[in-house]
Amino acid sequence: MQVTRITNKNEKPFLPLFPGSALKASEDLIRLGILDDEGAVAGGLSARIYDRFIDILSLYIVPSFRRQGYGKKLLDTLADTAKAHGYEALTAEFTENTAALDFSGAMGFENFESKAFYFFTLKEFLRSPLYKKLVKGKKDKEITYVSALSLSERKILERHIGTKHYDPEWSTVCFEDGEYRSALLTEHELYTINGEKHNSVAILLLDAKENRPADILHHIQTLARKAINEFGEEADVTFRTTFANETIMRNMFELLGRKTHLHREGCFIHAVKLL
Repeated sequence: MQVTRITNKNEKPFLPLFPGSALKASEDLIRLGILDDEGAVAGGLSARIYDRFIDILSLYIVPSFRRQGYGKKLLDTLADTAKAHGYEALTAEFTENTAALDFSGAMGFENFESKAFYFFTLKEFLRSPLYKKLVKGKKDKEITYVSALSLSERKILERHIGTKHYDPEWSTVCFEDGEYRSALLTEHELYTINGEKHNSVAILLLDAKENRPADILHHIQTLARKAINEFGEEADVTFRTTFANETIMRNMFELLGRKTHLHREGCFIHAVKLL
């Protein structure tokens, strides 16, 4: 088996293995691929570089190559590279099931935090009383798309939230008199199941300077309009999130109305491997 660093020049055969967040090469993204002895693609790993640690975004091994040490080889290579460059730890999120927990433990990760993920669909949002009353046919006056922000506003946003990783086409932020007020940072992914295309929007950060659910609701409204404009009201669009700020999230869905249901998708374990 052979591990190779993936670049724009050799990425084509590996791209089906990666989520949307790892398709485009960047300075803060590591992408590793692994080949068998005959040169066939066996798997791939992607990770985001931070100041003192590296966060694993995805690890996928082609089914016919599983349980043969390919996953371990990718992780060991990443760990050796990270340690050689002075990083202190690897972090990752694993689905809470026996196989994933056994694998993370065998790879030297310590599991220390569990969080549940939920989802709601665009169609459910459109059935909510709030959408019919406040959203349909109206425009948001206070929300500005992140992609339209000035350089100074971007710096304010990134200083406040501490990250540069979001999809500017699907994220929104609100400033008032030049000061940060609230933000909804998201990431859009298109994936295929049984030959059918599905759109998924992950809510990465839902944040407000003051705990006013109505402010955050403006962002959700804008996000829903974006989905409608892009795909139409009948499209299969799923919004995924976690209760990072339980008060804001619970209040927001109370405002949306009982017809907008939160479905529990599963639980994820946050894990760390010290180098």
